[in-house]
Amino acid sequence: MQRPLGRLVPVTPSTLSLDSLASGNATVSSASTFTGIGSLSGKAIFNVGKLTLKAIEQVIISRRLSAIATHFPHHAGAKLPGLTEMYMDLLELSRPELYPESIRIRALQMLVAQIASRSSETLVKVLSNWPVVELCLIIRDIASRIDPIRFYNL
Repeated sequence: MQRPLGRLVPVTPSTLSLDSLASGNATVSSASTFTGIGSLSGKAIFNVGKLTLKAIEQVIISRRLSAIATHFPHHAGAKLPGLTEMYMDLLELSRPELYPESIRIRALQMLVAQIASRSSETLVKVLSNWPVVELCLIIRDIASRIDPIRFYNL
């Protein structure tokens, strides 16, 4: 009896027996992957999609940083809509190894400029919700960017 082509039956102990092997009705399937034109072009399309999404993400982040930059530094008691969210975004973008270094530095520069303007109440309020480990990392990073000689002569 001929089995139809293109039909694969998974091999399980119940379907595989000596009788089925002898009669030629046993079907063996493999979990291995073959590399061919279809799989290579699929990988290429996937990688192009990843790069496109990454580029779009960079544009969105750059536009957000530009929008935030128009409000930084600001004076104490400024009633800016979305100020807390701006600080949250700057702190998120300044986290090490999660975003490109150029974006991270821009975010840190805005935070340092705000601290230097001596108006950081909102920043402290937002930082108070952060985990201690993250807080230590961001403070260490911010402190390393402050010029000690400039503040020593005050």
